[in-house]
Amino acid sequence: VAALVWSYDTNKSAAEIRAILEQSAQDLGTPGRDDAYGHGLVRADRARDMMDGFTMPPTESPTPAPPCDDDPEDWFDSDGSDYDCAWYAQGSNCVTYGDGYENFGKTANEACCACGGGKAPGDGTPTEPPTEPPTEPPT
Repeated sequence: VAALVWSYDTNKSAAEIRAILEQSAQDLGTPGRDDAYGHGLVRADRARDMMDGFTMPPTESPTPAPPCDDDPEDWFDSDGSDYDCAWYAQGSNCVTYGDGYENFGKTANEACCACGGGKAPGDGTPTEPPTEPPTEPPT
């Protein structure tokens, strides 16, 4: 499909053709890009219609994810230590298996940052009490 769309205007770069295909796709599933349908159904007719006057939008830096710690640290599922947060972070494992195989009272979707779980660093951890106040007032 990319070659067909490019054939309408061979002066377009690969990045421009990709952007046109993404923006002209018919959205399916969850609105916007998602892991199940990507950008949606490729529509060559819509892409052709977008070719005239298309310019690349300015590139935006992605918003960094907030800091996160797996909770509990070194969590793995009930099938054993091979199935830890790093394993769940691969492919669609969070979506496919993340709500099952509870261990340590949590599923991967609750325990692993890669699956949308985890906790903010320091969240829920008691802080050290302040040092003892002076026994005598300052002079």
